[in-house]
Order: sequence, then C-alpha cells, then structure tokens
Amino acid sequence: GHHDRTTVTFRLDRPQATTLVVRDLAGTAVLRKGLGTLSAGSHSTTWNGRSTGGGTVQDGTYQLEIATSDGTLSGLSGATLLVDRRAPVLRRPRVSTARVLPVRDGFYDGLTFSAGLAEQLRHLALEISTASGTVVRTVPPTVRSPGTVGVVWNGRRADGRLVPGTYRLRLVAEDL
Repeated sequence: GHHDRTTVTFRLDRPQATTLVVRDLAGTAVLRKGLGTLSAGSHSTTWNGRSTGGGTVQDGTYQLEIATSDGTLSGLSGATLLVDRRAPVLRRPRVSTARVLPVRDGFYDGLTFSAGLAEQLRHLALEISTASGTVVRTVPPTVRSPGTVGVVWNGRRADGRLVPGTYRLRLVAEDL
C-alpha cells in the first residue's frame, strides 16, 4: 500500500539497549520490538502498522516510544501517529454541465467538477480521458482541505489544443 509504514529516527548519546514500543489509546502495548544494544549516534527503525502477533492494527491513534536502558539509567521518548487505512470519501460529486464549448465566448466555456471532502488530502486532481481511456489532462484544485472543493476544466488539453470528442471525468484522491 501507499505510506504503509513509518520510520522512527532517534539519537543515542551512549550505547544502550533499545526497544520500540507502540501503544494504543488505552496504553496497551500492541508492539514491542527489541532493537538490541545500539551504539552512540543516529539510528532509525520502521513500523509497518502490525502488532506483535503480525496482525494489522485497527485505525486509530498510537503512541510510538523508543525505550532505552544502559543498566543504570533508562529513557523514554515518543511521538503520536494516526493509522488511517480508509480510502478518502468524496461526497456528492457533481459536474456543473455535461457539455463544454471552449471557444471563450462565455457560453459553456468550461465546467466545474465539485465534491465534498471529509478530510485533508495529500493529492486531489481531476483526470480527463478520452472514451478509449487515454488521459489528456490532469487538473489539480487550488484547495485539498475538508469542505467542498471544485476543479475547473476549460475543455482543452494541457498544451491548450482543442480536441472535439467525448471525455470521461474522474476525481482522483490520495489520503495523507
């Protein structure tokens, strides 16, 4: 999947036994991964969204902790992470018109494809393709945050050429 793991980077000031601990909101450790005794310096480890038993954790907020110990002193550092595997939802998608006559006379010069967004997105674009499936243009919106978003297409290819025909519109969304 896309963004299906996270990397935790940390620095140790001396050699220490190090463990990655992932806790759910209730404080229960869903993963405890011993990293061994690591030398002083920068280190990183990854978490793939799975529990100690290998199952995928549920969507929700998790605390990632790096626990260290050198025999006499121990330390703990953490960060919060949101696991969200649900696909973005586009509510009430609409097209302003079924016809575009892009001759710049103010009459059906373009169309607006709009939809409601429930969450912030990493990527959103209107993809225009021919009836045979060839993408002729991808138009990004100016906003990708929650609320109603609209993408305007002027009926032209990316190079500005007019090409008569029937097109398929698809709003493509990518989660954070």
